[in-house]
Amino acid sequence: FFTEDPDRYPESNDVAVILPELMKVFGDRCAAAVVHRDAEKPLQKRFGFNAWPALVVMRGEDYLGVITRVQDWGDYLSELDRLLAAEPTRPPTIGIPVVEERGPSCH
Repeated sequence: FFTEDPDRYPESNDVAVILPELMKVFGDRCAAAVVHRDAEKPLQKRFGFNAWPALVVMRGEDYLGVITRVQDWGDYLSELDRLLAAEPTRPPTIGIPVVEERGPSCH
């Protein structure tokens, strides 16, 4: 669970209440953890999400997906069920373009 600053992102407080309820439903299939604030920004880059709060879903060290912001309860249930059954994938990147640098031309 990536909270960022709950003063800036008050939805984090909502997800802090929702997450234990999700664990009542999915606790036999997953475990929850809160990411330390000092680690959030570097890990955000690694997992490529751009909205707070975020629930990053992993299987061991394998990335399965992310749920951002507050969702409807039914959406949490269906999306978390889908992600827990999904095959691991590469996390999306934030979108830094790769540009080829060319040296001087010899014409």
